[in-house]
Amino acid sequence: MIAKILLVGALGVAGACLPVTSTSRVQVPVITVPTSTTIAWEETDYAKHVASQPIEECPAYGSCDIPEHEYIAHLPSLRELVQYYFEPEDVPLMLRIAFCESSAKPDDKWSEAINPKSGATGWFQHMPDWWEERSYKAGFSGWLAVEPRANVGVAAWLYYKQPHPKWGNASHWYPSRSCWEEK
Repeated sequence: MIAKILLVGALGVAGACLPVTSTSRVQVPVITVPTSTTIAWEETDYAKHVASQPIEECPAYGSCDIPEHEYIAHLPSLRELVQYYFEPEDVPLMLRIAFCESSAKPDDKWSEAINPKSGATGWFQHMPDWWEERSYKAGFSGWLAVEPRANVGVAAWLYYKQPHPKWGNASHWYPSRSCWEEK
């Protein structure tokens, strides 16, 4: 787990520490990097944006030598992130989907859910084969699928920007619909 925390820190833990409120919506800047190019985190537009925003409750970028339990304790909960990234009427459904996909509870602050066969990761079980493209399009280029803010942010992008004509906005999680559909 320590290795995961250090890796998340290396990818910009400051971004995961931004305060979340259910009444404000923030436009996440899209990093304009071709998907075939890998650049250092510090050179991305998002890293520069994060570095320009002082955050009192989170250590400065690159100085996250804090105990794991303290790091996780300061993260927003799944409920807070879903309320931030989704419209109010979609929050109950998305919390049900997260539960059906990964056994997530609304007060969870971190997910270690990784499907051993497919590699699907996190609360919303993002597939590794699609993560790079989808996270880039959603404005989370360079973030890991296990990082809570990216996991929920990319799920919101899928929900609102990639609906299926037959199955609607929740089409990404269609295989688990028998669990999350209201009966």
